[in-house]
Amino acid sequence: MTLQEFSKDIVPILQLLVSFVGVVGLVLLWYQIRLTHQWNKANSQHALLSNLPDEDHEKRFWKIIEDLDVEENGALTKESADKIYSNSDHWVCVKQFLNKFEQLCAAVNAQTIDDNYAYSVHSARITDTYHKFKNYIIYSREKAEDDEIYIELEVVASRWHERYLNTKEHREQKLAAAQESLNKEKGTKAIVP
Repeated sequence: MTLQEFSKDIVPILQLLVSFVGVVGLVLLWYQIRLTHQWNKANSQHALLSNLPDEDHEKRFWKIIEDLDVEENGALTKESADKIYSNSDHWVCVKQFLNKFEQLCAAVNAQTIDDNYAYSVHSARITDTYHKFKNYIIYSREKAEDDEIYIELEVVASRWHERYLNTKEHREQKLAAAQESLNKEKGTKAIVP
């Protein structure tokens, strides 16, 4: 085989093979980056979700709160917010507690944590915390003259509360329809009003 025959017959085949290996390498690289991104996202979600107040902090926090005045719905009063601000130990404990939730909500709003995942794990804690501390948050904003204090918590809690109400209504409609269907089959009265 001469050099001309080799260049004419074999070199294009070798070039095709090298190009194919290069394309396969790029596809595998893209796939690896995609998997790494998915893993990092899942891992960061767990890391951020586990960054909420620990048990000891919650116990100290709720001990402070149980000694304060609350409204009928369990929310702190503005007078209670003032009492928290007047005691530096209480203020630091409450601030750290709420800041942890603020960080979680900021991560949800920045889409660092999947909204559905965080909702399924922490929606009750977030909405409950916001509604119980709404007056404290308003008081903090007025005191600091900053409307952005705990804004991430407020946005996520409001969105998740609305989502809960919609889900609850949808669930009740489906349950009523299923009950009605069952009653038609059996010829009985509805159990669920």
